Amino acid sequence: MNSEGNTLFDAFNNETLDDDARWEALFADPRTPEWLETLRAEAQEEVACGQAEEINSDGFLS
Repeated sequence: MNSEGNTLFDAFNNETLDDDARWEALFADPRTPEWLETLRAEAQEEVACGQAEEINSDGFLS
């Protein structure tokens, strides 16, 4: 691999490691369960108000 290829690979590798570290920090954060509960409550409210659509494999993103 040439120097430019090594530089691009190193940048990609560093970005991937940074992303992994952010996810690890997120899931280690004790506030994560509360955040997920908030998302669940918002989703239930959208369903109750008729603002949600059923997702099935036949029509997903079509």
